[in-house]
Amino acid sequence: MQTSGNRQSFAWLVIGLSAGLTAIPCTFFCDTLIAQSVAKFQLPGDINKAVQLAEVFAHGSGVIAIFATLWWIDRDRRRLIQFAMGMTLLSSVIANVLKYPFSRYRPNSGTAISGVDSWLAIFDGSFWDSTHRSFPSGHSATAVALAIGLSIVYPRGKYFFATFALMACLQRIVSQAHYPSDVLAGAAIATLCCWICMRFSKGVR
Repeated sequence: MQTSGNRQSFAWLVIGLSAGLTAIPCTFFCDTLIAQSVAKFQLPGDINKAVQLAEVFAHGSGVIAIFATLWWIDRDRRRLIQFAMGMTLLSSVIANVLKYPFSRYRPNSGTAISGVDSWLAIFDGSFWDSTHRSFPSGHSATAVALAIGLSIVYPRGKYFFATFALMACLQRIVSQAHYPSDVLAGAAIATLCCWICMRFSKGVR
């Protein structure tokens, strides 16, 4: 069991580092192209509705509803559910705190469309002005951490949770709320936070 846990935590470490490193070239080469394409393209009706609904998996109210339901109906796994809640909260808080020093206009702000030109000076602007709090994506960090946490509680559902997280991340790009690099950075933060939690909480199972 311990070996399996070590492999799982190592896998998340690799994924987190890969996502974080991929976000760097995306800032210079992919962000602008994808943002411009998204601005001109609309997903088909039902697919677009499904993607937009996936935000529930990444939004605070949706996450609270999910954990509250699981806490109420599954008393035998409450310890694991509490652990998953902690990982999700930690990832979300860190991602949102990092929005302050790394100021960046959102693709839908109308201020900048270029991935590189969208950046402001470090610690520039108000933390409460959401138009330039694009980096990193707090929704993506929350969704990925939630998927990892739920996979620990319910391993058989891991592919479903991963699909929901991917759809939630896609929603952030489709809605022009974030650049791809913002989403990748949020995912990296979540996986690294979860790795730390799993690495130093071996008795959780």
